[in-house]
This record gives sequence, structure tokens and C-alpha cells, in this order.
Amino acid sequence: MRFLVALIVTCLLNIGSSHAQIPDMRSALRQSIAIVDVDNLIRSSKAGKSVQSQMTSLQESFKKEISSEENALRSAEQELSRQRDVLDAAAYASKRKEFEQKVIAVQRRVQDKKRRLDMAFGKAMQQIQDHLVKVLAAIAERKQLMMVLRRTQVLLAENALDITKDVLADLDKDLTYVKVELPPAGGR
Repeated sequence: MRFLVALIVTCLLNIGSSHAQIPDMRSALRQSIAIVDVDNLIRSSKAGKSVQSQMTSLQESFKKEISSEENALRSAEQELSRQRDVLDAAAYASKRKEFEQKVIAVQRRVQDKKRRLDMAFGKAMQQIQDHLVKVLAAIAERKQLMMVLRRTQVLLAENALDITKDVLADLDKDLTYVKVELPPAGGR
């Protein structure tokens, strides 16, 4: 019986002392873990905004180019429809085939341009992300952080753990612009 009482008293003392250590553990965790909103960083950074601006411009240019080609194809199709009654079957079939080849060529150019735009965007964003990792590493070293987590990977956390503003300030100091470069047409 004395053994059981001694065991219970020891457990209660240990529980009491572990509760006293919880604030210390929280403080230690707060000082060694940080959270960063990567999507917000990239979207809000000067470099991210420069990429978005360039992409918008390239996409608008692409839309105008495609619209012009679509109008030319519509006109060619209307002209072909008008010639249907005038041309004999063989001549009409030949012109129809020629028109379809033009359509296929435009579709290929559109697909190639979209692929090139996607590649250019991906490459520019990768440059930002690569630089972001360097900035994060420097901040982690400076603040002696053991771990930096993405905001999307954390369900709940104290706002004090979020270092997104600090990272954004350093990223904007180091990288203000990333050039979006389209790869050559037809290249892979």
C-alpha cells in the first residue's frame, strides 16, 4: 500500500513539473519553427508581379495574333463556301483540303505558343522559387530556425510563427525583376 501511495505521489509531482515546462517548450518551439505563405510571397513580391505583368502582356499579344489568324480562316472559309457552287467537285475538294491544312497549321502554332508560354512562365517562377529558398535559408540561419513550414501544410499556428512579411522584404530587396523569356518556336 505504501508503494502505491508513493507511486501516485511521484506521478503527481511529475505531472506538475511537466505542466510547468509547457510554457518553456512553447517558447522554444516559437523560437525554432516558422511558417511562410509561399503562394502569397510569390504573388506579392516585386519579381512575381513583374512576371505576372509580362505574362499578361504576352498573353494579350498572343490573343491578338490568334484572333487575326482566326479572322483570316473565317474569311477563307466563307470564300470557300461561296466557291462551292462555282467550282467543280475536284477543284472544290482540293481547295477544301488546302483550307483544312491551314486550320491544322494554325492549331499547331496555337498549341506551340501555349506550350512556350507555359514553359516561359514555369522557368520564371522557378527562378523566383530558387531565390526564395536562398532568402529563407538566410533568414533561418539568422533567426536560428530549425524548421520552416509552408502555410498550406499547417492547420493551426500562432500568428507569431509567420515570417512571410520578413521574407517578402528580403526577397524584394534581392530580386525585383525576373525576365520572362519565350523559348524559340518549335523548340522543345
